[in-house]
Amino acid sequence: MRKLTWLCALILVPGLLLTAYNASASASPSPANDAQHRPLEVYGEDSWAMQQGIGYWNELAGRKVLRYAGRRMDVAAANDPHSVVVMIDALTDKAGLMVGIVGQTPAAITVDPAYMLQWTVYAHEFGHALGFAHDNGPGYNGVMSYASMWDPNPKADKNLLRQYHR
Repeated sequence: MRKLTWLCALILVPGLLLTAYNASASASPSPANDAQHRPLEVYGEDSWAMQQGIGYWNELAGRKVLRYAGRRMDVAAANDPHSVVVMIDALTDKAGLMVGIVGQTPAAITVDPAYMLQWTVYAHEFGHALGFAHDNGPGYNGVMSYASMWDPNPKADKNLLRQYHR
């Protein structure tokens, strides 16, 4: 597993750094202004929890916004901003972490092994890959909130997706 993680990192990190360097700081990428609205292609070790996280957003959106694309990504996908690689590796103080610039670079998601069976961790990180930030404010109790991510209210997250359909 560590070898796969390092291999993905060796392929993905240079592409992320190069794309981030060339990216315009003035651009404001979000799901609402992604003209192609292609589903994000998810790569990594297939699991029930990952499929549940993918299915959560697809069901709420009423269409595929995330698609499992296989264990390994090809070279072309390593520079595609619609690519998401999921790795299992130890994190110090988080259940999951997403790195990348939405709409501009591929995304890399790391899930701590202690949480790899928790579908809500995948759903939370996929939410970041779709362009959603943390929302810990009053009135929101969906998967993007630290407080409610373990038992999210799908209605709250459906409201997030409304901007995705514009």
